[in-house]
Amino acid sequence: MCRQTNVTLSSFLVLRLCFSLFLLVVDCFLDSVTSCGHLTFSCSCYALCIYKGIKLFRQLHLNSRSQISKSKMSSFASKESKNPLLSSWATVDHELPPFSLIKPQHYKDAISIGFSQHLSEVKAIAEEFDEPTFENTIARFDQAGGALTRVLNVFHNMCSSNTCDELQAVEMDMAGPLAEHETVVITFPGVFPRVASIHASRHTLQLTPEQLRLTERIHLDFIRAGAEFSPESQARYKQIVMRLAELMTQFAQNVLADEAGFTLELNAQQLGGLPADLVAGAKQAAAERHLPLNSYAISLSRSLVCQCSCSDERTR
Repeated sequence: MCRQTNVTLSSFLVLRLCFSLFLLVVDCFLDSVTSCGHLTFSCSCYALCIYKGIKLFRQLHLNSRSQISKSKMSSFASKESKNPLLSSWATVDHELPPFSLIKPQHYKDAISIGFSQHLSEVKAIAEEFDEPTFENTIARFDQAGGALTRVLNVFHNMCSSNTCDELQAVEMDMAGPLAEHETVVITFPGVFPRVASIHASRHTLQLTPEQLRLTERIHLDFIRAGAEFSPESQARYKQIVMRLAELMTQFAQNVLADEAGFTLELNAQQLGGLPADLVAGAKQAAAERHLPLNSYAISLSRSLVCQCSCSDERTR
């Protein structure tokens, strides 16, 4: 943080110095022109020079932001080399996540870095110098957070299909921060006014049907997430969604625990009408649970429950 602050301050000082020198040169030039009596020409030159100066100042500002972004990325690189969720998956078959290398402790760091990158991208939208357009606002907002989305896709799928106690602990710890991050993005100062501006003039911008739909969808998401709330209401809303996220995660884990803990023991005479693959699975499940020989076990797995609807026992 200290290094990033130093980079920001030094960049700001360089910008001020360059702009001050530029204005000094302009003043000297205009003094010489005015002394020759060309007042109208000097005013035109002054306006032109100010315009050029603003463009130069903006370019220097963008360059400084780029340098800061590169310094952030370099700090992320060391963590990426150790965290399989942040490294490139191009060398993996079909570019799938390297599941064998991913451990529960990797998720927190990857999600936290994803938060930082996402907020940096949203901040760049809010600080955009040009007038709001579909490309520099709606499209960029839609594409922002790609690294975070990639991590969360793996995280949520693993939590729902192949979880463990350690992963559930991470899921519980991150429920609140994930909800908070979504609220912070939606209420980030300067973003919603740009989105609202494009939404208000969407029918005059010659957008494609897909672009029009995306504009309306993103604007609606902002409205539903409290973008038009007062600061006090936004703070209260953030508290509510964070608490709801924690409760919903706890409820889902409780349901999963109940499903995993329940077993219906059957014998061979009670398997009439069931598919062969289900019978084989029930036999394997009984062996894993150390049930008596020739026993079959049915759990509350949704796929098993659906197949059990064709059992002869169900019609009796």
